[in-house]
Amino acid sequence: MTIRKEIAVDLNTLKGQKEYYKNVCKDIVKIYNKKNDDFTLLQKAINKENAYHPYSEFKDNLRESLEEQLPTWFKSNLTIINLGSLTGKWTGHLIPYAKQIICVDIIDDGFWYIQERYKHEDCEFKFYLTQGDELEHIESNSIDFIFSADSLTRTPKNILQKYFIEFSRVTKRSSLLYIHLSTPDDCGFVQYSIEEVQKLCNANDFEFIDFIPSVFTVGSILVARRI
Repeated sequence: MTIRKEIAVDLNTLKGQKEYYKNVCKDIVKIYNKKNDDFTLLQKAINKENAYHPYSEFKDNLRESLEEQLPTWFKSNLTIINLGSLTGKWTGHLIPYAKQIICVDIIDDGFWYIQERYKHEDCEFKFYLTQGDELEHIESNSIDFIFSADSLTRTPKNILQKYFIEFSRVTKRSSLLYIHLSTPDDCGFVQYSIEEVQKLCNANDFEFIDFIPSVFTVGSILVARRI
């Protein structure tokens, strides 16, 4: 199921990011024809996707970090937003915790690919095409966990502020954020100090828990709880 809405014409602040993601998807999906159910082709597409980032270096770090950060009572039957889902490389790490995953992105090129990639998993998938700063058609007080990796590191600060307002609206009390952001040492990305991150949390009814380095080569993971 895809949650669709009209997309605003003016996306100038996200144009470069949008084009980058479209190019990534284009390189991946041209390998895998969606009318072809050959697993070999799907695996080739996944390998192409992994070439964009040193995935093998990060996947164990991410799995261990999620296991550490998600409390025991919080580890199953969750409704999860995967913000910046692209073609679902990180989405697979969320499936063990999820009853439903809402994949959110500024392009929809990768949505069918995620459906194909995880079609045998016992998890419901929905897809939301955002204009780049909103989750307008996602129900309020419905989300247990928001996850984002390799996406918000490039998002302008005013856009992230708008997203945080939406995070506060759509999440349930005691839900968690697990958001990959860049730090002042990360050249070429939108940089955040720990003080800025704490301010964003406090302004939007989130309790800051941690800003974890070393999960990925660039940036840190913000962990925060909705209060």
